[in-house]
Amino acid sequence: MTTLDPNVWGTIADWFMVGVTTITAYYLYQTLNSQKEVQETQNKMFQIESLKFKESVKPLFSYKISTENFLTDPKYHKIITIEISNESNSMAKEIKINFEERQNIKKIMVPQNYLPSPLKTLNKNDKPYLLHFLIVEAPISVEFIKFEVTYQDISTNKYCQNVVCIYEEEISIIKNPPQIIES
Repeated sequence: MTTLDPNVWGTIADWFMVGVTTITAYYLYQTLNSQKEVQETQNKMFQIESLKFKESVKPLFSYKISTENFLTDPKYHKIITIEISNESNSMAKEIKINFEERQNIKKIMVPQNYLPSPLKTLNKNDKPYLLHFLIVEAPISVEFIKFEVTYQDISTNKYCQNVVCIYEEEISIIKNPPQIIES
């Protein structure tokens, strides 16, 4: 009968330790893998909750057009007023309007609605933010007024919304959804 030399092969206690260490390593790996999956799930849940919060504080603007003839000859001059209202319960801050004037369309201030400085905030039930545009000559078949509205929500996420006013026989507004430009 051959015997195994304990100096070469070790004792039963040594082999028992190898077995226990292997089993421990396996379960430790399983535990760490499970913790990794839980962490990934928690990260996804955080992203969802973060998105929900951003959507809950995001101001949503509506645009309404009115045309009034303040000038004597509406055939050659037309003033278009665009009312910007906040439809959400969240306040919009730091509102800025970017508009590139064109040869026949100018952004103007109308004296009856003149404010010393433009509105910086807009809540749901506030008076609307008014933009007035003067179309200097009789419009061609289709005229466009394009402007960009930038603003912040209460958690300082910055948004940008592009708006196009199409001036034909009837006037319509096309607005892109607000895009987060900085959060």
